[in-house]
Amino acid sequence: MKRLWLGVLLLVSISLSAQHEITGSLRNERGEPIDFATVCLYSYSGTDSTMVQGVQTNLDGEFTLVKVKRGKYQLLLSSVGYVEQKVAINMTNKDLTLSPITLKEDIQALDELQVKGHAAEMTVKGDTLEYNTSAYKVGENAMVEDLLKKMSGVEVDTEGNVTVNGESITGIRIDGKKFFGDDVQAATKNIPAEMIEKIQVIDEKSDMAKLTGFEDDNTERIINLQLKSDRKKGLFGNFGGGLGADMVTDNGKWFDYNKNFFSEDFRYNANAFMNILLGESQTTVIGGANNTNSLRTGRGRGPFGGQNSGITWAENLGVNTNIAGKKGWLYGGDVQMTHSYNDTRTKSEKEQWSDEYTYNQNDTISKQSRTWDVKTRLEFDWTIDSLNTLLIKPEIAYTHSRTDQYKGYDYFRNNDSTTIGKQGNNGTTQDISAALKLIYSHKFLKPGRTLTLNGNVSFTNSLTDSHNFSDNRYLELGIDTTTNQWTDKTQNSLNYEIKASFVEPIYKTNHFIETALTFSQNNRWSEKNQYNDSLKTGLDAEYSNSMQNRYYSEALEVNYKWIEQYFDLTVGIKLNPSQTHNITEYGSGLKRDTMVSVFNFSPNASFKYKFGKKEFARIQYRGNSTQPTINQLEPVKDNSNSMNETVGNPGLLPSFGHTLRFMYSKYNEKHFSSIMTGIRGSFTKDALVNNSIYDQTGKLYQQTVNANGIPFSVNADLMYNAPFAKKMMQVHTRTSVGYSRRLAYIRKEMSAEDIDAMMMSGVWSLGDESRTGNLQAQEELTLRFTHDIVDIGAKGQFTYSYTHNNISTVSTRNVFNYSVTGDVTFHLPKSWEISTDIGYTNRIGYGDNLGDLSEVLWNATISKAWTNASIALSAYDMLNQKKNVVQTVGENYVQYQRYNTLPTYFMFTFTYKLNRMGSLKATGKAGKMQEMIEQNPTGMENKGRMMPPMGPPPGE
Repeated sequence: MKRLWLGVLLLVSISLSAQHEITGSLRNERGEPIDFATVCLYSYSGTDSTMVQGVQTNLDGEFTLVKVKRGKYQLLLSSVGYVEQKVAINMTNKDLTLSPITLKEDIQALDELQVKGHAAEMTVKGDTLEYNTSAYKVGENAMVEDLLKKMSGVEVDTEGNVTVNGESITGIRIDGKKFFGDDVQAATKNIPAEMIEKIQVIDEKSDMAKLTGFEDDNTERIINLQLKSDRKKGLFGNFGGGLGADMVTDNGKWFDYNKNFFSEDFRYNANAFMNILLGESQTTVIGGANNTNSLRTGRGRGPFGGQNSGITWAENLGVNTNIAGKKGWLYGGDVQMTHSYNDTRTKSEKEQWSDEYTYNQNDTISKQSRTWDVKTRLEFDWTIDSLNTLLIKPEIAYTHSRTDQYKGYDYFRNNDSTTIGKQGNNGTTQDISAALKLIYSHKFLKPGRTLTLNGNVSFTNSLTDSHNFSDNRYLELGIDTTTNQWTDKTQNSLNYEIKASFVEPIYKTNHFIETALTFSQNNRWSEKNQYNDSLKTGLDAEYSNSMQNRYYSEALEVNYKWIEQYFDLTVGIKLNPSQTHNITEYGSGLKRDTMVSVFNFSPNASFKYKFGKKEFARIQYRGNSTQPTINQLEPVKDNSNSMNETVGNPGLLPSFGHTLRFMYSKYNEKHFSSIMTGIRGSFTKDALVNNSIYDQTGKLYQQTVNANGIPFSVNADLMYNAPFAKKMMQVHTRTSVGYSRRLAYIRKEMSAEDIDAMMMSGVWSLGDESRTGNLQAQEELTLRFTHDIVDIGAKGQFTYSYTHNNISTVSTRNVFNYSVTGDVTFHLPKSWEISTDIGYTNRIGYGDNLGDLSEVLWNATISKAWTNASIALSAYDMLNQKKNVVQTVGENYVQYQRYNTLPTYFMFTFTYKLNRMGSLKATGKAGKMQEMIEQNPTGMENKGRMMPPMGPPPGE
């Protein structure tokens, strides 16, 4: 009996001292996990409290407290930028699982973070980069682009293109919703930086891949902008206008204006942004006009390229909307209208090589372009029920452009001038395009089994009317020639694609097989009529033709996917036969009918592995075909450039590219440091390259052919980011090295008679194989110090480029680019702010005729802000040293181009902010969601699990 009582007492003792776990998770008001938040557990005895243990949440916002004894406790939850929260805990004799806990954002704390810089600048989460905007300080009227320029690893070039760690960004999302389709600059140049809480760089799968679970060839690297919680409901507008003038005029003198002041030296810049948010629904209106090279969208750029080229006047207007409707409907879309005028002056040096000769071309070009562009895009996402989804995506676009170009040129062979001349081109182009995409997905009752159908149809129509004239003097032959011709060209296309994907689970719920069939047909028609008189009565049969091209492609893919907690493996194979049928009728009456077929296949593989919540690796391989363009196929001579005639090749095969990508990332939550490294490689079978022939005057004839060899490229980079000095300073470094090999074919000194005979026969023999290798290495180091009084940044960048060609001993080029830039911002009392940035850049190894290419760029701004308004006075390039120079490494050439640019100018700007956040009420599905959030702001619901009440425990 005594032993029995001892056993009972022992069991009671064990039960009373048993230790269990407390698990839970933290979310923000958008339901997103809060990582690296601090969770402290306190025990209470009367009025005293003692901390028992503390942990941090993981990347999914989850936490676990272990070995917790029975009793009453209090959780203290805190995170940078959030209101501290307490939760009472009554621990019984079992494990406790808490419902998700929502922390409210502390707007005042976020403002302090922006000044003091205590937030982690960047977090690596698998293959996603996440930037915390509170770690950066930008100007009062800064846009997202200004924020991106300060972020580690992010590059924004002079044309507004964005790359992150060397990878191009092809789209923007706002809280996961599309913003003006794939127009990156519509977002980066129009959205105020103050609206954004986080910037995420992610791999966005296609709609088809999201529905099937199997990644395809259409994955994009995009940026997702997360809005701050106080920008989720209501009206927010940013309206700014600026007036200014050139400080250095065309004659090189300061403030020396003449009667042409308003057409030459006057500067203006106006921009409007209005955001209307109702819960899950949002509508944005953007508009602007300027003559300061601020192309605020990627559309309407026309044939001049981007703002890197010349001086541009631009106007834009756009509306984007995303609406959560009834019965599972989601509506989205946008309308964009742009107009631009560009004036570009270019000085160019181009060098090409053969085994015996070096060919140089020096050009001076004046080009004026005007473009009108309109595009409408719609999206309808209908969740019919829990098993069926339908996506409908129509779009239509119209573009009209006018170009006037005048060029003077001088051609050399081994430094001896062979031909001099001048040429002019005037023309208009009108393009109309339309497309429709339909995707239907059905989930069967068996978990994991799905059928997805994808149908695409697109149409384009292009009309070109141009006038071309030239005067050439062939010095060696002693011949002068004159060209005066008019050309009408029409190109149409009608394309179809149908894809069916069936996914079947084959073992448990984590092994799947996908079978996908794709059929596509591209139909293209082209007609060119060229005349030798202004009345268009004398048809030039040599340069006129009509062509029909039909391309058929069939693909069969079989893929296997295995998903586990720590890894995701996909392997498969793709079989891809294709056929190309061309019918060409020349102006002379000659008719040619060609048919080519090709069969390609490639394996594909993707392996993702999570070493832990903060360490990730991925390796991926894919193959994909690329069809030649109609201009590459059309077998008629094009002499719009009098010194470079091109002829299409109807026997071209589609190229087939292979890409390999490896990536590894790790985040150290203790030190807030990130490391990311990657290797990207590609090689191409049947690559589309140039076959070039030079005659005795230096004139070039070119045709696109399929390469016999394999061009390739490989690039590796390493990125590291970490804070130090009590997280008030950030250091970032990126090292990149890459090598590429381009192929081309070249023949020299061929007689004009032999060239004419070759063109008439339609059969071009390949020249000598030219292999141009380019080695490029880059090192970047960035430091940033953030304080409530001053913000200082410094960046150094060095790039080395080595180019060589196998058939020329004089082709080796060593080019060095290096720059050192710095910026400083002083935050003064009464909301005054002074900011300046200065940078030194030098370029060594470029063309001799381009002169000194070193430059010092110095900009400065002084501003004053009020609650809803601000003023600013800015000066740009105050030393008047900006030089636009671009190096291009081609298949067997190197080219250097120098453009005109804006001179030194000043701008006085006034900005008004309309802030009515929280003043609007949503309706429908969005209204119900908004009402739920307002009624239950903590987001805590009791769904059968124990949720302790808020507030202090008894006895406090």
